[in-house]
Amino acid sequence: MNVVEQVDKIAAENHAQKVIGITMEIGEVSTIVPELFLDAFNWAKKRTSFLQKAELEMIIIEGRTYCRACGEIYCTTEYGKNVRTAAALKLFF
Repeated sequence: MNVVEQVDKIAAENHAQKVIGITMEIGEVSTIVPELFLDAFNWAKKRTSFLQKAELEMIIIEGRTYCRACGEIYCTTEYGKNVRTAAALKLFF
């Protein structure tokens, strides 16, 4: 897990005794599944020098989309989950 490796390396370079927490901002429409990422983090942190007891805080950043046609900004997932027809797709492109 690259995040755990990077934080462990930074902690070593800065002569830290331990890392107590990590805060990550994750985009709502990213490919990260928060529950699975947390499970992987908890598994990986046990295999490090500095993150053994670290907690992970994930801040989910809402997906926002700018519509060039009307100039509005809207919640990406609000429309992405409800688009069911080719006619509806034309409204959003």
